[in-house]
Amino acid sequence: MSFQNLILRNFWLKAFSVVLATVIWFFIHDGIRHDAALSQLTLEQPLPHEYIRVPVTIQTAPGDTRVFRLTPKEVVIIAEGEKASLERAAKQDFKVYLNLTDFHAKGTVTEALQADVPPSITMLEISPPVVQVQQISP
Repeated sequence: MSFQNLILRNFWLKAFSVVLATVIWFFIHDGIRHDAALSQLTLEQPLPHEYIRVPVTIQTAPGDTRVFRLTPKEVVIIAEGEKASLERAAKQDFKVYLNLTDFHAKGTVTEALQADVPPSITMLEISPPVVQVQQISP
């Protein structure tokens, strides 16, 4: 088979195949470039973290006159959320408390803390997550 016959035989079918392959390559190349740009947007803009120092409050039953000593008296909340939500939230919107309504220990006890944060913010961690409680007066 001659070289001229190899090129000219079914020429329109071969030309159409080359054009179609080129168009498919451009679509795939553009899709890969578009996906890379999207992944850079999501990876480069993580949600900001905020470190908020909050005093620990004690919840007791109404009329309970007991006095407690907490160590430490303040903790740090690590919160995550939209930048605008974190800026809008005031320190008073974050509450860390210790429920001592059923506390009857005589010595020093370690208790876990609970926290309330605004609904648009996610609390990641309380540091430290526990406090030492000691009843001073009955």
